[in-house]
Amino acid sequence: MSIAQETTSEDSESDLNVDNENLWPSEVFWRDHYDWLKSKGYLLRPRYHPDWAPSWIGKANFPYHYEDYQTAALVPRNLDAIRIPDGKPVMLRLADPPSISDEIEIGRLVSSRDMQSDPRNHCVPIYDILDIHNATEEGRNCIVVMPYLVAWDKVDFQTVGEVVDFCSQIFEGLQFMHKQNIAHNDAKNNNIMMDWSPLYPHPPHFHDVFMRMDWKGRSKPRNRTLYPVRYYFIDWDLSKRYDMTTRIPLRLPGYGGDQTVPEFKRNEPCNPFAVDIYCLGNVIRQKFIEGDPNFRDPPRRNVGFLRDLIADMTHDDPMKRPTIDEVVVRFEDIRKKLSWWKLRSRVSDKTFPLLLHRLYSPIHWIVQLSYILRLKPAIPKHKYSPPQSSVVIAILCAGVLGISFLKSRRSSRSQVVDTILSMVLIQCRGFSEFGYILSASLTPSYTTHSFNELARVRLSQGSTTRRSSHENSLVRKTFVLLNVHYYNVTLRKPGGNTASALRPPCLQPRKLYSKTLWEFEIFWRDHYDWLKGKGYLLRPRYHPDWVPSWSGSPKDPFRFEDCQTQPLIPFNLDAIRVSDGKPVMLRLADPPSTSDELEIGRIVSSRDMLSDPRNHCVPTYDTLEIPQATDSGRNCIVVMPYLVPWDQVKFQTVGEVVDFCSQVFEGLQFMHDHNIAHNDAKNNNIMMNWSPLYPLPPHFRDDSKRMDWKGSSKPRTRTLYPVRYYFIDWDLSKQYDATIRTKRTPMRLPGYGGDQTVPEFKRKEPCNPFAVDVYCLGNVIRQKFIEGDPNVRDPPRRNVGFLRELIADMTHDDPMKRPTMDEVVVRFEEIRKKLSWWKLRSRVSDRTFPLLFHRIYSPIHWSIQLTYILRLKPAIPKYKYSPPQL
Repeated sequence: MSIAQETTSEDSESDLNVDNENLWPSEVFWRDHYDWLKSKGYLLRPRYHPDWAPSWIGKANFPYHYEDYQTAALVPRNLDAIRIPDGKPVMLRLADPPSISDEIEIGRLVSSRDMQSDPRNHCVPIYDILDIHNATEEGRNCIVVMPYLVAWDKVDFQTVGEVVDFCSQIFEGLQFMHKQNIAHNDAKNNNIMMDWSPLYPHPPHFHDVFMRMDWKGRSKPRNRTLYPVRYYFIDWDLSKRYDMTTRIPLRLPGYGGDQTVPEFKRNEPCNPFAVDIYCLGNVIRQKFIEGDPNFRDPPRRNVGFLRDLIADMTHDDPMKRPTIDEVVVRFEDIRKKLSWWKLRSRVSDKTFPLLLHRLYSPIHWIVQLSYILRLKPAIPKHKYSPPQSSVVIAILCAGVLGISFLKSRRSSRSQVVDTILSMVLIQCRGFSEFGYILSASLTPSYTTHSFNELARVRLSQGSTTRRSSHENSLVRKTFVLLNVHYYNVTLRKPGGNTASALRPPCLQPRKLYSKTLWEFEIFWRDHYDWLKGKGYLLRPRYHPDWVPSWSGSPKDPFRFEDCQTQPLIPFNLDAIRVSDGKPVMLRLADPPSTSDELEIGRIVSSRDMLSDPRNHCVPTYDTLEIPQATDSGRNCIVVMPYLVPWDQVKFQTVGEVVDFCSQVFEGLQFMHDHNIAHNDAKNNNIMMNWSPLYPLPPHFRDDSKRMDWKGSSKPRTRTLYPVRYYFIDWDLSKQYDATIRTKRTPMRLPGYGGDQTVPEFKRKEPCNPFAVDVYCLGNVIRQKFIEGDPNVRDPPRRNVGFLRELIADMTHDDPMKRPTMDEVVVRFEEIRKKLSWWKLRSRVSDRTFPLLFHRIYSPIHWSIQLTYILRLKPAIPKYKYSPPQL
């Protein structure tokens, strides 16, 4: 059995893959209830249709480009949907049963009419509760329908006034709950959400809020000052309502997501209301005052007025923490003392130099002046209106529909009145056809799968048997009046599974911080002692006697190094070479029967090859033969240098870009000179050595952290510390016979490698692998610098126009018109010679940022460049190459 397949027979059927071609086990429930939910008036995404087939199969684009590729397997009991009556997004949650928690009871309580009328109520309301006929194995038998919300901190805070508004709302929200004797019991960061509709013109996607829900573009949030939002508390599965007439309730420690609560560390009984105060204060402390490096939240400027209050809220002694009533009173006193100037000041990143903060200030105050002239208050004011009942929704929608009918002059007044009354009655009695009627009549054209589904009306659906003949006639009459057309949406039947046979089994739903090894890690644990005997020491996680160091600790497991793993790269692992203490990379190589990986690695690592400074192929330090081969035939481990992604450290100057292009061009030229086609020269198969840029080696899982996980890695700049770039990954590479190559061009079938945008692949024609290499490398540079790549959030860059013509030729649709690598190197050298020293030292800033920002920062940039000139640092970094010692 191979490493990737080392699962039990029970689990093998549910193994998932990164291509998401099959539903995750947690998604099967939603697929099975698709039609039932539709009959209740809630439409799920196309992915969960019973006849769904992946829309990206057979297409050249990366699967991530398609909406039905998106999933949220880490939130198995929550899913977004469209409410058919008004077309608004909602959130569905498979709720805990009463035997597990008071989730439903608390939800109903805070959603009652009396409570919803109180503007201090910031508890997420429940729109509807749907009883499931067959309960799940855990006893979950109902789905709760709630508003569709987004994370409160995904849109950056611009001013102090926006922070004040946030604090005011969540303080009064917690005060409201405590007044009702309800303790939230899990008031952590991600249990606070906000309404999406003021900030986003289009609803953001559940899986990625940076994309629109229809996945047709990026979501473009606005700011809170112009578009005030309302914040909500969510998640009642740990909440409880206490009887306060007897005594202060106490609860055993350790519950909830925030394990930094002092009482938890002391393992003493807790007052849940005091714990709520601490948790909420800790959210504000980590987001604004001190920052949270685990989530890369920096501390903020101009929020010092919060420090004393938050310090008291997070006091180690719960008896010394203020009650939420005291918090609200104290915060109101603080707010009144803040001047208008302070409220409109920026809450900028405190880790950025103060000089940058002040340089941007003129722009910020110009924007604020425009808000003042438009009479926008410094503290945003959200106009609260209680959620409308279904009767009100029905009347409003039917009224709009009636007006449109009168304007069209196709219906008499009596018909319009009759239709409106019919629709109100249908909605009030809970008949799902209301949504079909409304959507079909108001939507002039159907451009998406969702709207086509909305127009599929079947009178047989729903609780027809429970209606009177008069009620059924009303439904039919309304359909006639609206002239609803029937649409049939044909979905392609699921075809065969074309995904790779190697699928990391770690992508199964399980606990985020597992105290057991993932399946693919078992191989490394079993070979820990053997590798140590060979001189390579793995991380403590892979020791045969490993026990999680976070067991029994109240700290977040993410803070511990042995919690870190890399499930998407099952055959690669970092290690320490015992002889010199240097980090290396171990790779369980493909067998010769599968690829030429070992052969190509030996060729490019020969002494003659390594003596050539143009050789940018990752060298092989050692090849270790495994005593017993795996089922897939893998029988050796290749030892290579420890490298990091080439683009993880930002490029500062044109000269740094020129150095990168020079090295990768000569590296690919070197391979082609030796008749080796890489065959997968994509973005993540280019790496760089870490040692010049990083004082200490970065971690394999997260290169923003040190390898020992004791702090952040702090990379330097390429101009001061030049790096060397390498090509890696030879599993698709091939060396062709030189005599054959001189007589005719070698050809290969299309579709190999990671870059599926190659024109020959789209045309499904045989490919010249050397021409494909040229295209792929050109596409890397095009997406990274010239055009940008929104899929990985790479913006286009300024001052790189000199590359445009060469890269356009390298990525030409006709492979015969692409230059060879020899021609690329010659042309690039000519381009490089024409670049002035001023151009080479210019910034390659983000082109999506306004040009004004670019120019404001320019004085700082050039003052830094002046110091480099005085230190005689060349504009184009020069790495001193010395062949590696094998």
